[in-house]
Amino acid sequence: MEDFRFTFPLGVFDRAFAILLLVMLSGCGGSSDGDSTGEIDPSPVDESVNPGLSGHLFSESSGEYAYVVDVPTGIARLIPNTDWESQDDRIPQGVAQFYKRMVQNRNDQFLSYAIYCKGENEDPLAEDLSCIFLQDFNGNYLAQLDLLHDVYEAQLSPDGKYITVFRDFNSAYPDEEWLEIFTLNGTLISDRKLSSRTLQWLNSGRLVFANRTQFVFTKPISTDGEYTLTLPSQTFPTDGWIQDFDISADQTQIVFTYATE
Repeated sequence: MEDFRFTFPLGVFDRAFAILLLVMLSGCGGSSDGDSTGEIDPSPVDESVNPGLSGHLFSESSGEYAYVVDVPTGIARLIPNTDWESQDDRIPQGVAQFYKRMVQNRNDQFLSYAIYCKGENEDPLAEDLSCIFLQDFNGNYLAQLDLLHDVYEAQLSPDGKYITVFRDFNSAYPDEEWLEIFTLNGTLISDRKLSSRTLQWLNSGRLVFANRTQFVFTKPISTDGEYTLTLPSQTFPTDGWIQDFDISADQTQIVFTYATE
């Protein structure tokens, strides 16, 4: 399989496509044993290991516990109240699969979702639920949504009022998941069957998702498509597909990977 990365400006499609080189920077810091004499050095200490940078890094790895890294110092800390398996009131089954995702346009909140978090009722044969939590970096719970069946790729809307999920009603048919929009109190707003989990919110309340060689833009707060952008076949083989994508912070450009057999 070949994999290509491209960017193009939203709204301008007759310009040349530019290949985006993604560079990942990493830094590491060391430690010392300190002054063995026990005396305090009065000179100021610069604790920054990444001068000129600011913000946080959030780990979206699966599993229990959530961590956040302070970029200037490079120090990671455990977010309180993320020992989910020990929270019997929220995760009574204690054997859930945990996933985490940073909230778009917010630098202090994240979504976590747990599959098999609890049963629908006390019957041992009851259907399993999936639990979605909205928390801040202090560990406070801001919202919780429980849904039947398995959920994946939960995302909060930019205005913080809606959650999108992909829900699998029948694990025997993984290509028939449903994209759903809920309010934070669990009201279903819109849904549609969709095979791709590649999805982004826009500040306008629209969703953008990939469908083979197209980007589909929905109506605001809806899963119904309003218009599409099709990649030119002269540049992109028709047997390929948009594998993943992201949208710039000012929402004027899309960067995406395009895969072919």
